[in-house]
Amino acid sequence: MRAWTAAILVVVSASVAGAQPTLSINSTEALIGDHLQLTLEVGLSPGQQWVNQDVVPADTVAAIELISSAVPEVGQGLVRKRWMIAVFDTGGVRIPPVPVIVNTAQGPDTLYSNDVPLQIAGVLDSAGLAPIKPITYEPVRFSDYLPYIAGAAVLALLILAGIWWSRRPQKEAEVVEIRDERPPHVLAIERLDALDRQQLWQQGQIKAFHSELSHIVREYLERRFGIQALESTSNEIIAQLRRMAISGDLLEETARMMEVEDLVKFAKAQPPVEVHATHLTFVREFVDKTKMMQQTIEDDV
Repeated sequence: MRAWTAAILVVVSASVAGAQPTLSINSTEALIGDHLQLTLEVGLSPGQQWVNQDVVPADTVAAIELISSAVPEVGQGLVRKRWMIAVFDTGGVRIPPVPVIVNTAQGPDTLYSNDVPLQIAGVLDSAGLAPIKPITYEPVRFSDYLPYIAGAAVLALLILAGIWWSRRPQKEAEVVEIRDERPPHVLAIERLDALDRQQLWQQGQIKAFHSELSHIVREYLERRFGIQALESTSNEIIAQLRRMAISGDLLEETARMMEVEDLVKFAKAQPPVEVHATHLTFVREFVDKTKMMQQTIEDDV
């Protein structure tokens, strides 16, 4: 009987020491770049201690960025740790289990929390918009026609001025088109240096910085590869670049960079601070790598 009692106590003790930590999030559906609160709860028995309280969740997932980390909240038999994260990818994203190292009477033991699946959307859902209200018509007044009368008068004057201008004696003038014939990579680096000196994102002008950076990239692509870049969407540009002699890794990095640029310009996203300098450095490297490819082809010929 005593042997059975001892065995039961050992099993109960092991189950308490090996209780799985609980990982939860305030919302499993969000937009790309939204701030989400991640919470880890670790149950501890008397004498146990959570060792790695500075653990970073999802440090192996490139699409998940850690925004902030709160001080652990210690209660009776429970320690709660919170983080603020943001996800810069769309579709299904999985936050992997968090390893928790606990010191017990038998020595250190590593426990793993559950994982958390997320569903990240790239654009706002318009399903929640208010219904369209019916049009309310007002009585017609003479003043309503005044803009049309004024417009017709201005149009008549413009037509008369155009007839007079076309019949006047004209001097032949030589039209000289001024075009900067320097290589595209030289112009791009020069504009990147000028953008860096403006210190826009350091002054809080995030959208202005990324808009100018995106324009520099598109202008360089158009001059370097002869593609329609200034008037094309990011997806159309990437589709055109796939036909060029660009490595797959460099092309994928370019696609991710342009996606974040679009989010900042059109969705008013607020990326982490390090993204600004990282994107500026990446554009410099992209220009340098594609410029070197062009020189290599010319040398082989």
